[in-house]
Amino acid sequence: MHDLSAPTQKQMGEGWFKTLKQIPQQAISMSIRQIMKSKAIICTVPDKRKAQAVNDCLPGSFTPMHPASVLQRHKAAWCFLDAGSASLL
Repeated sequence: MHDLSAPTQKQMGEGWFKTLKQIPQQAISMSIRQIMKSKAIICTVPDKRKAQAVNDCLPGSFTPMHPASVLQRHKAAWCFLDAGSASLL
């Protein structure tokens, strides 16, 4: 478990929590190495505020500057984007 930063806790726009008080103070994190051991990965990316991250990670090749770009190397990874998150592609 690790403490969530204030900016992470304030990401309420995804609809998971109705108030700031409902947002957990801590979360479990997984390493990229562990995630890549999964048989399949389904990544959903909602909202336009994620557009730059999507543009940094999906087109082009893997770069340590954008760790999520490693998903391109997984045999069974699917990324589902909405119009907002795909707007810079």
